[in-house]
Amino acid sequence: MASSCYPVTLGGFRFGSSAQLKTYLSRLLRTEPFIEWREVDPEGSGVLLALLRYHPNAAGKAGLGVRGFVRGHHPQFQRTRCFNLVRDDGTFEDFSFNKVCLSH
Repeated sequence: MASSCYPVTLGGFRFGSSAQLKTYLSRLLRTEPFIEWREVDPEGSGVLLALLRYHPNAAGKAGLGVRGFVRGHHPQFQRTRCFNLVRDDGTFEDFSFNKVCLSH
């Protein structure tokens, strides 16, 4: 999301910059206790779902629909936490908010 897109409202939350959005999402991802595959709270899911439309591969990530988001570890980088999108068909897809909110 280009810096010219800010301020932006996602899921009912207003973010004045990509740094504010990254801070919010980083805190959401690192909330303790970290329990693998636990659903992201409704507010956080709302922000992630709204952010998804700005992802360069939004349609591919969403598939036929999005059920929600969970926190987990990246499938290739097991020490790295990430959000995983849960599709309506029950499949999972990793979701990088960095690909969306850090472009300037």
